[in-house]
Amino acid sequence: MQREDIKNALFIDSAHIWHPYTQSREYERIDPLLITRAKGIKLYDAKGAFYYDTISSWWCNLLGHGINRINKAIQRQLSELEHTLFAGITHRPAIALTERLLKRLPKGLDTIFFSDNGSTAVEVALKISKQYWQLRGREKNRFVFLRYGYHGDTIGAMSVSGVSQFNSAFKDLFFKSYMIESPAIDMEKSLSQYKKLLKKHSNKICAIILEPLLQGAGGMNMYPTEFLDEVYKISRQYEIHIIVDEIATGFGRLGRWFAIEYSSLRPDFMCLSKSITNGTLPLAITATSKKIKRAFYGPYERTFFHGHTFTANPIACAAANETLMILEEKKIIENLDNKIKFLEKEVQRLKEYDFVENLRTKGLICAFEIDEKRVKKAKERFGFYVYLKGLEQNVLLRPLGNTFYLFLPIVISRREIKDIINHISDVLNQFIRR
Repeated sequence: MQREDIKNALFIDSAHIWHPYTQSREYERIDPLLITRAKGIKLYDAKGAFYYDTISSWWCNLLGHGINRINKAIQRQLSELEHTLFAGITHRPAIALTERLLKRLPKGLDTIFFSDNGSTAVEVALKISKQYWQLRGREKNRFVFLRYGYHGDTIGAMSVSGVSQFNSAFKDLFFKSYMIESPAIDMEKSLSQYKKLLKKHSNKICAIILEPLLQGAGGMNMYPTEFLDEVYKISRQYEIHIIVDEIATGFGRLGRWFAIEYSSLRPDFMCLSKSITNGTLPLAITATSKKIKRAFYGPYERTFFHGHTFTANPIACAAANETLMILEEKKIIENLDNKIKFLEKEVQRLKEYDFVENLRTKGLICAFEIDEKRVKKAKERFGFYVYLKGLEQNVLLRPLGNTFYLFLPIVISRREIKDIINHISDVLNQFIRR
């Protein structure tokens, strides 16, 4: 882009666009990145500079940017059917996607409800669970969630998320739910609280919702598989639904198709989104069972009254079908182990910095905290300051508070992993006290 075009575009942005999770004051002296194209795991700005997309464009880019096969699938579908309502109407892309998903989903999840984003997929699961028990003559209306859990920004999803800077302004709108300790902090305490809660209130509780093995927005907290196994046993004992939010962890992020494959847990609901279309178009899935769907069968009044204009959009379904086909044909997820081990080895270099704390990895995700008392004082908010320094070193780092993390596309190469760690080291070198 020409310099004048860039200037005009940024002026309009500054004057009229409200960005998510962004404090406008911090951009009074700094322009936002004006990204004009992307290829592989790199983003390119209007001036031609590149940045490693180390957070997969908010955890949704799985196979890298500019995948020709996915683009062509979108174009083909666009020429045939761009959209139709999904109430009483169906189409081949949705049917094909359902067939593909059923081959991969855990046993018992054999019914698909489509929506268009992760938060909505969670809302669907919450509402179905609540109405299911109501139709069964059980007046249950409470949910259990984990401290530091995060499930989206709509009211229902926030009501089953730990209170944080993301949702604290709206806590007076939340419906009542029960919070237990995060297993990443204290697994025994979490399980003990869950058992006591069910012993006392199981007649009120519809379901427990959790992010399996990795609590994303809550701080990239990682916890043992054993917690999932125990939650499964306890929940079945008390007839409590289990909702797993695999919106971030699904499709290979932790080394398998779904995070719960590391455990014996068999959920009643699974929420999927983000990577399902490789981040090209919005689409979400709430998978459940025929048993639960059958409870809604009967007079019209038993209908599940929920839907969205873009439910099962054909173009988005086509993108998802092609994404899953690529994963299957190239066996990308099945061949991740060596890459994961290489990342685990490479990130150990970051332990050389005495201000790096709690370095942890799971799959192609790693995270750590920085002890601000041990680094050179930053003028700006520290996380934002690190973000800016990252851009200078060609890496896109967007911390969660004081948690810095990598959420890498699963097609990343060893060379790219090594290069990214080198760039992060260059960033961290600037914080060493001389």
